[in-house]
Amino acid sequence: MFSLPSTFLLLSLFSHSLQTSLKILNTPDQPAGHSGDCRKPLLCSGVSLHFSTVHPVYSWWDSTFYRGRVAKRVNMSECGFVSNAVVTATARTRKGSAGNCPAIYTSRVNVREFNVYSVEELSAKEIGKVNCDVHWIATGYTDCD
Repeated sequence: MFSLPSTFLLLSLFSHSLQTSLKILNTPDQPAGHSGDCRKPLLCSGVSLHFSTVHPVYSWWDSTFYRGRVAKRVNMSECGFVSNAVVTATARTRKGSAGNCPAIYTSRVNVREFNVYSVEELSAKEIGKVNCDVHWIATGYTDCD
């Protein structure tokens, strides 16, 4: 068993190793050198599954804006961004699924959600057979509270 001093030392070392530093140089909503409101940097990530039981827009659909492409809306409201984040996303097949996911790009990013669109022509039916999830990471700001 650990003694009280050694337990304290281990907890201190472990908690220090979990602390990270995130520095955002600028975002579209906050150019470099802008002091503005009290905001702290936030890094948030997630996986949006290929299907949704919540709402159809969170599943893949045939885009009417970009004909011949598929689209998917990704919810990131739990991150708590106070300004539009910088988002990077990629589509990946689920383990055990056959086929390849298309290259995607992000669009219409706001504090709660964003859309992804396929680069190549593809239908929602075709991508549904491959089971492509969207893996994403967003960098932005949250309130200082």
